[in-house]
Amino acid sequence: ARIDGEVAMLNGIVEELLDSAGVDRIALVGHDFGAMHGMQLFGEVDFECAVLIAPTPRWSDWFLVFWQIEDDRHEYMRELARVDPITAAARADMPILFQFGKSDFYIAPMTAHELYASAPDPKELVFYESGHAMDTDQIRDDRVRFLTSILSPERS
Repeated sequence: ARIDGEVAMLNGIVEELLDSAGVDRIALVGHDFGAMHGMQLFGEVDFECAVLIAPTPRWSDWFLVFWQIEDDRHEYMRELARVDPITAAARADMPILFQFGKSDFYIAPMTAHELYASAPDPKELVFYESGHAMDTDQIRDDRVRFLTSILSPERS
């Protein structure tokens, strides 16, 4: 229910943004939970592109490890499957840049590869000398390069 609530809020923000004068093209840029929630809008919102920074493929990758879940773990995973980022990634219909840190404590490289594989082309996967914060100049520069290459006025 909380994930659904976050997605509804994001959908409302996107609608307000697109109703604004002069806004006709948007991109999704999200880090961690921002990427994971934002991906739920794939198939509903016509994003030009997306930059997904350190998302995990499944909500249970976070919640079963870092929160105390008293209910049956397998049932919990089944319930979340409909909103898992890996499910949402398959609905993508825009170019995506996936950015991950090589020394991210929370996101294992194999899960990053799994999420990347679930998205259709065109897509790009880059690993950086970074932890989870993903806050180096190179990471920001790559993000800006990707966004500019797609959102530049010449491409509209």
